[in-house]
Amino acid sequence: MNSRNFTNSSNFLFGTTLLDEEVIMNIQDVNLPGISMSHSPLSSQTNLGYIQGDTLTYSPLNVNVILDENMEVWTKIVQTMKNMSEDDGTAEEIHSNSWLIIENNNHEPLIRIDFYNTIIESFGDITFTSTSENEELLMDVNFLYDHYEVSSLVVTPP
Repeated sequence: MNSRNFTNSSNFLFGTTLLDEEVIMNIQDVNLPGISMSHSPLSSQTNLGYIQGDTLTYSPLNVNVILDENMEVWTKIVQTMKNMSEDDGTAEEIHSNSWLIIENNNHEPLIRIDFYNTIIESFGDITFTSTSENEELLMDVNFLYDHYEVSSLVVTPP
């Protein structure tokens, strides 16, 4: 009988160079973005078919960040977005990369996904409430990027 170990959905690390330096964020949730490919319709007199496209479309990268008590990550994200905007006429072109590492149940790295030319698309509201019991503050951050590459980090015994 072949036994299998399944990937645990809670073992991951996320980092980015978007916030002036490489920052490893404490995150609660992250999605592994999907990829779609466009197809062109090809019709004939008898049926409709498709020709494989050559353009990949990557889904956004969404992370749910746990905010630190000094709200440094939130402050850096706000400042980065202001620097990227043209509100004051001094927009900066920011080039950065982000990465996601998926680990196995023993916290050993399995794969690394590198996201190239990452930018922040948006970040969500933060809700403060006096009725909760010391729960962490969370913020959704959505990233766009040009493409990603996957590399294996599994070390095979000799």
